[in-house]
This record gives sequence, C-alpha cells and structure tokens, in this order.
Amino acid sequence: MVEPQLATDQIQANISPGFRFPFQHFIAIKTAGVDEARRLIGELLPRITTMDQALGFHESRLERARESYNFGISSFRALESHPVWVNVAFGNELLNDLIGNAADNADRSFRLGLHRRSFTLGDHRDPSNEGHKSNWLVGGPDNAADLFLIVGSSNDATLDGGVESLVETVQHGSHEVIYEERGTRLGNDEEHFGFRDGVSQPAMRGRVSAGTHDFLAKRRVQNSPTGPEWASPGSPLVWPGEFVFGYPRQSSNHFRDPSSIADTDDILKNGSFLVFRRLKQDVPLFRKETARMASDLAAHTEFSHFDKELLRASIVGRWPDGTPVQQSPDGSPAQAVSDDRINYFGFGSDTPPIELADGRTVQGTAADPDGVVCPFHAHIRKVNPRDRSTDLGAETNTMKMRILRRGIPFGPAFDDAPDETDRGLLFLCYQTSIRDQFEQLMIRWVNSTVNPEPGNNEGHDMILGQSGASADRERFCVFKDTSGSEATIATKKDWIITTGGGYFFCPSIDALRLMAGSL
Repeated sequence: MVEPQLATDQIQANISPGFRFPFQHFIAIKTAGVDEARRLIGELLPRITTMDQALGFHESRLERARESYNFGISSFRALESHPVWVNVAFGNELLNDLIGNAADNADRSFRLGLHRRSFTLGDHRDPSNEGHKSNWLVGGPDNAADLFLIVGSSNDATLDGGVESLVETVQHGSHEVIYEERGTRLGNDEEHFGFRDGVSQPAMRGRVSAGTHDFLAKRRVQNSPTGPEWASPGSPLVWPGEFVFGYPRQSSNHFRDPSSIADTDDILKNGSFLVFRRLKQDVPLFRKETARMASDLAAHTEFSHFDKELLRASIVGRWPDGTPVQQSPDGSPAQAVSDDRINYFGFGSDTPPIELADGRTVQGTAADPDGVVCPFHAHIRKVNPRDRSTDLGAETNTMKMRILRRGIPFGPAFDDAPDETDRGLLFLCYQTSIRDQFEQLMIRWVNSTVNPEPGNNEGHDMILGQSGASADRERFCVFKDTSGSEATIATKKDWIITTGGGYFFCPSIDALRLMAGSL
C-alpha cells in the first residue's frame, strides 16, 4: 500500500516532527468562559507552528550542522535567528463546549481526565504525600487546565520574550494562568539520573508531499521483505493512525500492513491526544537506594560482580550514554557503540548485520531471551519488548502501543550538593488512544511484576513503575545468571513521583479555525 500523504499544514509541529528545541515552556490556562476562549483561540491561531514549518526549519538546521559538525543541542546555538514556536491543546471540558463530545467518544480515559485515572496509574493514595493528586501543581481535582500551551525556542532569552507576549494575550482576555514551567535539555540529552533519554522512538510512516518517495521518515536501511521495516536500524516504521487521527493504523498481526482508519468524527482528523505528566525526580534518593540495592545484590555469590553502575544500567537496560547493556554487558570499551547501532537489537532473536542505504553495514546484536544481560524488568524491555510475544499476543501487537515522546527535563542538573530544588521530567507523549497506548504501557506493563513477557514474575520497572495498590509501595526485581541462579532485591522508596499533568487533545489547524469561528 502506498503510504498516505500527511496534511503537513494541518498537524501541529510538536506531534511530528517535534519541537526538539533546547528550551521549552509549558503554560496551563483556566479560561474565562466559552466566548472568551473562542477569542483567545483566534488570537493564538497565527502563532501556531505546523508540521511543514518545523520540517523546513529542521532540514535547514541539520544541513548547517553537517557542514559545521555541530550536532545535537549545539546545532541550535549556531542559528542566526531564533524562532518561537507555539502549540496548543485542550482539556476535556472546554473541548466539549467548543466542538461537542467527539474526543470523549474516541477515548474514555480522556473523558475521565488524568486525576481520575491517577490511582489506576499507581500514583500515591496518601493525601499527605506530595504525589497525591490533591497536591499536584496542575491537573488535580481542583486545578485541571482548560488550555495547555507548549512554547519553544532555540534561545532562552528569545523564549522569555515569546512567553511574556503570550501571557499578556492570555491575561488580556481575563483568563488565568494556573501553572507555567520552563524545560531545558541537559548536556548530552540526559535526564536527571544521568542517562541519555529519547534514544528510541518509532518512525511514523507517511509522505510529506505528493512525491511517491518523499517520506517523513527517511529510509536509511536496505530492508528484507519479512519482519519489521526499519527507517533506521532499530527504528520501526509505524502507520500514522497510531499517532494522528485520519490515517491508516498499524495492523495487530502484521508488521508492515496497515489496518483501517479509525471510525471517529472528522473534527478529530489531523489531531492527536496529548498526555502530560510532571515527574519529580529525587536524584540523591535514587543514588542512595540503587547503591544499597547493588550492595544487597552483590552479597549473593553469583552476583558479586555487581556495583552501583552496573545495577543502574541493568534496571534501565542501557548505560548512561545510551549503549544497550546487550551490546556492552560490562560497559567496555567505553560504550563505543555508534548511533546507527544503538537501537538495533532484539530480545528473542539475534539481529543479523544490516546494510544501510549508503552501503555501510551495521553489526548485529546477540539476543537475550532469558533476561540474563537485560533483565525482564529493565525499563527499556518493559516499555518495548521488541521481538518478544507478550501477554497481548504476538510481537506485532507491540507496534500498536508505541507513542511519540516529546518530554524535556525541568530544573537544574544535580551537582552533588544537597538542595531542595525541584527537578525532573516534563513528560509528554502523543497517541490516538490514551487508554490503549499510554495507559496500557503504564498499567499493564510498567507497573506489572509479570508482564509484558508472560511466564515470569521478575518484578517492576524500577525506574518508572509504581506499586500503588501496596500499602508500603514496595517494588522488587529479580536478577538471573547463566546457571539459573536468581536473586531478588527491593525498595520501598519512590525516586519518581507525579506532581502534575493532564490529558489533552491537540487539534488540527482547521479544527482551531472552527473553534475560533473563522471557518
């Protein structure tokens, strides 16, 4: 099947290809009635950045980066001018007032809202705890947002000016800013625990013009005719209907074939559901507890080689620089794995060498079906079991649970000096089903001790998982060696807690025009 042409002038930019800016600012708004909200949408419309604008910008930026060898965050510093981009998303109640209940009908979890799903997601149930929904900075029972703005720029000072202008526009209409926060990419694109983040993302299928081969995700791999089709090694191509309404979805029983377009209201077309979770990270606690857990594990003779660095890499599934533990079990030599190979591995079967379109060959990776090197509870294995069958069925089903992550850290990097500064991750993800994608990942896999690879009771995702139903919130994980020996370690400490968030819908440009009364 020919891949569909994407409406690049309709899809908001942070859905795809993503802002990617090193500086981003989130603004949550409580609106002053429907009529005032319509006027505000009309004022915001000219500022909304679309997919085609972002694609042109990033293509030019990367071309300059290749010429100057300035990649990653440094590629933004070399820009001659610094744009300010804006995207907007809507909470359930305001959206219903503006366009009816089309989004409600498409997703029950969106209709309920994040705070009503909080306990189901494993968040704290003790009202005295900072992570209880009644204490959230935004998105709790009494401070849910009607509008959510994402603002980004390549320059911090330029972003300040853009945010100031937006806030003036919002407050001029008597709307209330109930929360705002700055996110900043850290060095080497790490999160606060020190691990490179955002390494593994699905590649969205689709064309950005009428050209038959003008694909959104460039094809860098000479693919075999069977199995998943890669855009780049380890980055699977997924049909766009999993992320944006109005396009073919991924088949649950075939890697390459699409399934039908979701039967939803036309007003949702070219839009996407947005999940926002403010995840506070306690870096000193993480370091202290993982050091203690490593010591507990090393007390078992078969696991005496475990130190805190190996323990942390094992519960993540990667070394701090992003190298998978399967490709460097002992962390040497200096994690010298190329970015072409960093996602090219499976758990059930060896990945063979693969040829790139430019003629280079990427080395394969040995499998780990028994979870000896990359444990079953490792974060990267919990959220993406890759080539393994799961409790949901064949491995093809996993492709339907992929999400587009767009998070960014908040707060300064931890410098080993004790402080009370808030820091963590402003987690964002886009999908067409909050219930079947984000929530299923969290509830059914991340928080489970047995899934996604059934037949094992090997513990929680120790990074992101929560044991909300347990009074003491104890989480455990099991390590195995090649002889079949096992050792279990546990913690009752939460080094990540939810302190805010929301479920939103990010509409198309035409839908925004309709809401503003200009279409």
